Amino acid sequence: MASDRTFKTNPEKQLHKHKTHHGKFNSYNFDKQGFLIYLTAKPNGSHVNWTQLARLFKVKIPQNAGQILQAYAKYNKIDISSFTGHPNMYQKRVRRAKQIINMKTTKVAIPTPRPAKKLKEDIMKKIQSGDIYIGEEVVPKNITTTKNDSSAALVEVNQNVSGRKIPLAHIRQTALRDQIKLGILNHDSDQDYENLSDEDVQQRYTRIGEHQPEIKEEAINKLKQLERTRHIKIWHDHSDILNHSYIWFMVS
Repeated sequence: MASDRTFKTNPEKQLHKHKTHHGKFNSYNFDKQGFLIYLTAKPNGSHVNWTQLARLFKVKIPQNAGQILQAYAKYNKIDISSFTGHPNMYQKRVRRAKQIINMKTTKVAIPTPRPAKKLKEDIMKKIQSGDIYIGEEVVPKNITTTKNDSSAALVEVNQNVSGRKIPLAHIRQTALRDQIKLGILNHDSDQDYENLSDEDVQQRYTRIGEHQPEIKEEAINKLKQLERTRHIKIWHDHSDILNHSYIWFMVS
């Protein structure tokens, strides 16, 4: 039991002896007087981080140096419960377990994932701000469902549900804006085409592998049509979606 691991029983006096997590205070080499002066000067309600105090007063050897300073303060009749950093049984700070990879010379801590509640809040904020686009509502419908209220009674509840779609025009505009921003797509105005020399027009037709009309005006108009036309390629691996073996691609 936990009490058996925490307390030791003296068979002679039949008393419980509290298990200590530190050795003799004389065996620790740090500025004890300076630590006591620093701690007594703090007003009630001050925040105290015992681990940082251990680094400040250079308690280097043990790994539980903060716990040793805490016990030393108790030994010198200092009320550590007056500090906000003292974790009593009602104010414990619950932390998520760290994922640690043990290597030969060091330990690497992997950050834990965000809780689902926090992740949901972040997504809702980005949807409201417009950073995440979830499409437009389609096929709204009012349905009636049942649920249990606080008294465990079965009640009917009306709620609105709908599907969502991302319009093809929005996909095209977003892709065009991103490609222009990344420099992948060359976007030339009508004036830029009019200022092209005969050599530039010939080089562009050679690059795209198309036949060049002999009249320059016709060549410019055809070049506009060829370079401004974008093709959408859709790839699908014929996998099921929500246990449905078919999928529709509607393009207009």
